[in-house]
Amino acid sequence: MAEFQSHVGQNLSLMIPVQPPHYQIAKDWIARFETPLRTLDALHLAVAFSNNLTILTADERLGDSALSLGVSLTLISTHS
Repeated sequence: MAEFQSHVGQNLSLMIPVQPPHYQIAKDWIARFETPLRTLDALHLAVAFSNNLTILTADERLGDSALSLGVSLTLISTHS
């Protein structure tokens, strides 16, 4: 938690409150059954989408879902 707070303090992370429209977007995406999204991943993507932010992830399934929903994405490799 201290590292996360440090990142926020250095403006490396941005805290965005989840708002009712984010829940609706996530619900609509999940209801399509086009992706393997679960609730929390769908909410993360909905917040990013609504705020025109890029998701940074090493999770290929999340990345595939983001791309299919029009969410900006940077896929990072965990292999060195």
